[in-house]
Amino acid sequence: MMVISLDLTELNQQLSEFGLEALFLPVEELKPYDNNPNNHTEESYSSIAQSIEAYGFKSVILVDNDNEIIYGHGRLVGAIRNGLKFVPVLRALNLSKLQAQAFRIADNYTAKKSDFNLVRLVSELDSLVSEGFDIQHTGFNLIDLESARLKLDDLLSDSQDTDSPSTQGSYSPEDPITYNLTFRTEADQEDWFTFLAYIAGRYPEQPNISSRICTFIEETDLNTECLCRDLSEDI
Repeated sequence: MMVISLDLTELNQQLSEFGLEALFLPVEELKPYDNNPNNHTEESYSSIAQSIEAYGFKSVILVDNDNEIIYGHGRLVGAIRNGLKFVPVLRALNLSKLQAQAFRIADNYTAKKSDFNLVRLVSELDSLVSEGFDIQHTGFNLIDLESARLKLDDLLSDSQDTDSPSTQGSYSPEDPITYNLTFRTEADQEDWFTFLAYIAGRYPEQPNISSRICTFIEETDLNTECLCRDLSEDI
């Protein structure tokens, strides 16, 4: 077995004040907690693995004194899928088994209670898309982005109706969004959302999807009367 030797003495002297120790351990020495209450799906494992592939291993795994994982089960799986043999680890020196058990729940629960500022989320994702960045590496995809935009458009519309701004609303990918479109295939659906992402990047000054589409039609000199007739016949 390859052994990596690092001098972490000075760092650990400082970390000891917080009840922590920094380690660089082989993945096989880490012990997943059998009764981990945080459910991971194949989709979440895949997303974590893709994130590690895109950015490297940037988040540590927290373990107890027996190297049993407190948080970071998904990161361990992602590291293994990326062929990593060693990972950075923090050991909680001052937690009992009972405290580790409670903290495992608290860490997962408090993370799930946070959400996104919708205006800032859309702005950040739009910025990444405009630079040609694949936003799937953020955990969101183009469909998520359009869902967030649609909700933001609704919030803007509601705030105009009520004269009470609500555009600072929160967003989670699980928020329900109602669509009035039917697609023949998944490829058609992906093409539609790719188009919406494209016009969002091309016309950032336009406040909503309909105005972006109208601007696109005007600029590309499409026959709007013919287009509307074709769409109505298709429906």
